[in-house]
Amino acid sequence: MKVLLIENGGRDFYISRLAYAHFLIKKGYKVYALIPADGYVERIKQSGIEVISYPFDRKNKGILQIIKLIFFYRKEIRKNNIDIIHSFRFQPNLINTLSNLFSKRQVVLHITGLGITFSVKTLKYRFLKWTSKLLYFFQFLRADTIIVQNPDDINDFLGKRLFKKTIHLIKGSGVNTNVFCPLIDGQKRISNGFPRLKFICVSRLLWEKGIKELTDAFSQLPKDIQKKVELNIVGWPDADNPRRVSHDFINSFTGNETIFFSGKSENVASLLQHSDVFIYPSYYREGIPRSVLEAMAVGMPIITTDIPGCNLTTINGYNGFLIEPQSIDTIKQAIIQTVNNTVHLDAMGNNSRNKAIKEFSNPVIFNEIVALYKGHSKPHNISLNIM
Repeated sequence: MKVLLIENGGRDFYISRLAYAHFLIKKGYKVYALIPADGYVERIKQSGIEVISYPFDRKNKGILQIIKLIFFYRKEIRKNNIDIIHSFRFQPNLINTLSNLFSKRQVVLHITGLGITFSVKTLKYRFLKWTSKLLYFFQFLRADTIIVQNPDDINDFLGKRLFKKTIHLIKGSGVNTNVFCPLIDGQKRISNGFPRLKFICVSRLLWEKGIKELTDAFSQLPKDIQKKVELNIVGWPDADNPRRVSHDFINSFTGNETIFFSGKSENVASLLQHSDVFIYPSYYREGIPRSVLEAMAVGMPIITTDIPGCNLTTINGYNGFLIEPQSIDTIKQAIIQTVNNTVHLDAMGNNSRNKAIKEFSNPVIFNEIVALYKGHSKPHNISLNIM
């Protein structure tokens, strides 16, 4: 069978879907990637995946570009005689649906979170939220399979009962627990007397990821605690996102002795391995954040918010701490609690890794996805009970 995997961008495909594409090939599928033409096309080709690329202007939000993509998708799907079209994220899902309205091919829509539209409560975003709900409803009418990453997202869909046979829960996109693993098995920085506890946050720099609340919390720590910690924020402002953190805000921390913005990194695994605690105070509508899963796989204690997606990764007191969204005080409390209880952090890190392997590792997630494809095998214990 031929599977077409559709992503928003080449980088997204390379980081988030490449391992799954190779997994499908090993299962006997013929795999194609459909992505915008960017710097990752050749990398993906060199890895053995057949790539279909097209020019795409992210700043162009006009309907004309979407119409052109609908016809392009449909032409390539027919030309390559694709059996399963599996798209990820909102816009590829929408174009996938429109391209296959009258075809009998299997359409798989993968919702990796509800995003900025469901995170911001201004009048503009409330209007966009309801528009998105209507578009989701339209997409679901055509979809053969709908995959969500956390059960809370279901509550925001219109007519959810109509789709209870097609909506399935698969927790996250998987994590490579061989690449993201402890640096030296059984030896952690925490238990070896390093003078400052290294907290790390890996994220796109959007306000809804809790970046301001995080920096405010570290800035307001008692002086005795502040001397014992440092914070490394790894990531970049998304130039195409209106909710991006400003460069002026980032530059205001130049020379700060506790808080560091280190920019984009191609070697996140190493940064995690050389840090102690992962902190992610997001109130963005996540699916399940990949960065948290990677930190868990490395064997790190997790501090994250009690919101959909994030709260599936962390059990309070077991492998980390859950905090309230948009709460500087609870971030501070979690930091202080972590500093004062370093003796328990190695055990929490071990619990994180065990949880990552058991629930979120690539083999677990990939097999669950493939089980939903028609003509391969039957779904198993991953349908949602929608009331």
